[in-house]
Amino acid sequence: MSEFRRSIPYLALLCLVAGLALVAGTGCPHTPDSKPAPPAPVDPLYTDLKALYDNTADPKKAEYVKNLAVVYRLGVKMADNPDLKTSADLQAALQKERASRIPDDNAIFSIRERISQELRTLLPVSPVANLDAETRKIAKDGFTRIATVLERLQ
Repeated sequence: MSEFRRSIPYLALLCLVAGLALVAGTGCPHTPDSKPAPPAPVDPLYTDLKALYDNTADPKKAEYVKNLAVVYRLGVKMADNPDLKTSADLQAALQKERASRIPDDNAIFSIRERISQELRTLLPVSPVANLDAETRKIAKDGFTRIATVLERLQ
């Protein structure tokens, strides 16, 4: 072995490449005493929708879920539309978009129903409630989350 390969800089480089820490006086290899990061929390909506998706027998479910994710991505833009003044207006626009992309009203019904439950916790219950800036932001955040979860199902 050449002198270079036995040198401390070379050993230190090997330790770095291997992802090990060179601790003074102990030589290489030595792993740091650190705990692994805790796992990221799982979104309960994802857990619910994943179970529903897995239990859906429809051969077109992947296509429907993909289209539904597109609907909610468009919903983010719809939430900023000043022509949509109430939560009922926003809901009608989403339903119209959904019907154009998923014409079968029974397609992925359990998934759509679970999303409806989630939206009822976020948006005003009254269909005539005006969409103020705060409500629009809540809607956009909720639609983004839903679209992201739907995209992860596939």
